[in-house]
Amino acid sequence: MDRNQCCGIKNWTKFISWLQTIGYACVALSFAVRLGTGIGMVPWDLVDRGVNMTPDAAYILMTEAHNIKVVSAAAMALGILGFIVSLVLLKGTYDVSPKLLNVWIVAASICLTFWIAMVILWSLFTFRDLKMQILWTAVGLIPLIIVQSFCIWTVCGYRRQIQNEDTLGVHYYSTDE
Repeated sequence: MDRNQCCGIKNWTKFISWLQTIGYACVALSFAVRLGTGIGMVPWDLVDRGVNMTPDAAYILMTEAHNIKVVSAAAMALGILGFIVSLVLLKGTYDVSPKLLNVWIVAASICLTFWIAMVILWSLFTFRDLKMQILWTAVGLIPLIIVQSFCIWTVCGYRRQIQNEDTLGVHYYSTDE
């Protein structure tokens, strides 16, 4: 096997680690900005249309705004956690460390579970219409599950390749990259 192979599993793992590092940094930053500015926290479309609000309706809107803030804060925290975990993946990839790759695989699986819950909660708190909730949950979950499952599968393959090196005595990677 050519260790300088263009699309080898190590290069895919490097690509995934950089993509996740940049992606999670953007997620954490965007939710921090959203929380800091209050963008999208209150359904202002109702207020802007001059809808006459009873105290009960105003209370419901403020409760919805609070729920959206809580979900946004949790998403920001997951973004920060994902960023830290992606740094572990970067280190594990460049240092060729199966232990660090194991840490990332477990953490990424746990984060995937939390992200699924976040997408569902976000849809429930953001949309009032059941069809929109189902649509946005599907739109959010399908790509998330496919992409993250591919990433976990690829990193598992790279970890297996590194672990088999000692058993087989074959070097699949180069330490001078």
